[in-house]
Amino acid sequence: MFLNVAYTRGKGRFAGAWSFHFVPLLELSSFNPEHFKWQVLLGLLGRERQGRLSRWRVVYFWTDPS
Repeated sequence: MFLNVAYTRGKGRFAGAWSFHFVPLLELSSFNPEHFKWQVLLGLLGRERQGRLSRWRVVYFWTDPS
């Protein structure tokens, strides 16, 4: 099994965006200061938050935002 690492940063209008991937174990990303998303095992479990709204990812399916 190969583990790949990737890190990206946005430019221009997407200057606050970034993402980190340690495939297939972990993914972290943010599109703006109020957003944060993490996932493990290619989306088996994760959480996404945008401002006051958040949702969970369980067994590859997203829950409704609350």
